[in-house]
Amino acid sequence: MNTSRKGKLFGIFNILDIIIILFIIAAVAGVIFKSNMLDVIRSGSNDDNIEFKVRISGVRDFTCDALEVGDKIYDSETGAELGVITNKEVSEFMTRIDQLDGTIILTPSPILKNVVITVEGKGTSRDDGYFINGNRLVAPNGGLGIITEKVETNGIILSSRKVN
Repeated sequence: MNTSRKGKLFGIFNILDIIIILFIIAAVAGVIFKSNMLDVIRSGSNDDNIEFKVRISGVRDFTCDALEVGDKIYDSETGAELGVITNKEVSEFMTRIDQLDGTIILTPSPILKNVVITVEGKGTSRDDGYFINGNRLVAPNGGLGIITEKVETNGIILSSRKVN
């Protein structure tokens, strides 16, 4: 008598095999829903022009000079293109100095600057915000790591809007 079929369903699967297969299917379904893949698929193509401003605070002259109008910028997490720099504004970075008497003095830093870049890229406008490349939310106060051909830095999104 052949005992190798004992405990197997349909002669090829046992209960443990079925549990493992169901777990794998559930994990894949969870990843799809977690990463909003269904929203990305439903969102269609990147037909809108989205403009957003990013403030990069306390950077040296090298970083400030490396961000130029016309440069493409990329998301540092995914490597996806976010758009092209259309404007750059440079201002003084104010350094805080705490005095011994408890007062605070703000003075311009001799080596650091603030930079605000305006970026325009292709994206979508949805009820929950503006998205570049279908999945990168560009919303005010959101952090953003950016890369150009010359520099990598981090900033805060100040504003975003749809442009014609």
